[in-house]
Amino acid sequence: MKSRFQGGPDSPDLLFNNVKEAFDNEALIVAAIALTLPFILIEIKANTKDEIEQTLDCGLVKGHAYAVTAVKYVELDAKSSTFSSLFGHHDRIRMIRLQNPWGEKEWNGPWSDDSKEWEQVTESQKNSLGITVDEDGEFWMPWYSFVQYFTDISVCQLFNTKIFSTSRRYHEEVFYGEWTTNGVKSGAPDDFAGGCLNFSATFCNNPQFLLSVYQPGEIMFALTQKEPNEGTKRRDPYVTIGIHVMKVENNRLHRIHQWTIVAQKD
Repeated sequence: MKSRFQGGPDSPDLLFNNVKEAFDNEALIVAAIALTLPFILIEIKANTKDEIEQTLDCGLVKGHAYAVTAVKYVELDAKSSTFSSLFGHHDRIRMIRLQNPWGEKEWNGPWSDDSKEWEQVTESQKNSLGITVDEDGEFWMPWYSFVQYFTDISVCQLFNTKIFSTSRRYHEEVFYGEWTTNGVKSGAPDDFAGGCLNFSATFCNNPQFLLSVYQPGEIMFALTQKEPNEGTKRRDPYVTIGIHVMKVENNRLHRIHQWTIVAQKD
């Protein structure tokens, strides 16, 4: 999943919760600062090329895929706040830890390795968080700064399917299919390449799978394209594909010809 997150004033909070949940479920996550202009491998405009791997004043590098290595709430020491010390209340801040693939050049803004903000955190918690002043490319950032600078997040969700496991476990099913025209006219009964929702007359010709859900639960769908054999260079570009979830009658046995969308992802 790769997306640019946009929304109202609650969006940063919602995004943090989503990223933290994904990380806690052992997802692989990277974040990047997009270039101002489109990055095209075949033909790179001069000003775009200069922007690649450009280091900003804050220490972050454009075009890098920073690995997310932690997403946490960090509690602040009650002694650092008069209000907190009086009422025994512990404030906390949302934080994210990132790793620069270069192994150097780190964030130098608030909550960077040797910044004064860390004086608000107890020594024991700093030790548990692994706070160091080494130039190793790994650093913490406050969430409000992260959403200010970073533009893209990519998440690769790994699913625990082990039978004997104490952590959250998923049951996995894999289905293979393809969009084919079978050499017939578009919209014919044997045409299984119905196109996207813009082609309402033929949309239901696309491959369909029936999934029965008997109780509330969480389901994740992953639609992927097969790679060529290992060691073989891919000649053709990926094609645009999509998946749509539709609600049907409980007793339906056959394909649908009219649809009501519950969710979709292109």
